[in-house]
Amino acid sequence: MDELTPPLPRPAQRRSAELCRVGTACWASSVGVLLVLVQAAMVPRYRRLRFTVGFWSFTFPLAAAVALAEEWLDVVRPAGWVPITGVLLALVTVFIGAIAARSVWAVARRPLPSRQQDHGTPVSTRTRGARK
Repeated sequence: MDELTPPLPRPAQRRSAELCRVGTACWASSVGVLLVLVQAAMVPRYRRLRFTVGFWSFTFPLAAAVALAEEWLDVVRPAGWVPITGVLLALVTVFIGAIAARSVWAVARRPLPSRQQDHGTPVSTRTRGARK
């Protein structure tokens, strides 16, 4: 089928590639905005949860969304896009820093686990590989 379609003129090829790149960035960013809004609506529920290391699962998607937003802003270049990228980068850095600080605090306040396993049986009294 590709052999039957005539090639686009050189200026149209360049414009078509630009529109495709911007269109893809717009579509992806609109989906990203929707997903961020869903997560933002869940913030009250997240605030009631006890902190665990599972909160690290929020850092990568947020960093990826900010990276996409910065890429999109670089393509479109609206007025004030440079300060906007700085603010986005600062916000994601503060968020990840807060998760890291909270993780360090959680580890520091918990006692280290003992060397006992199997519900209190000391490691030295267990027999490894023994069959009954």
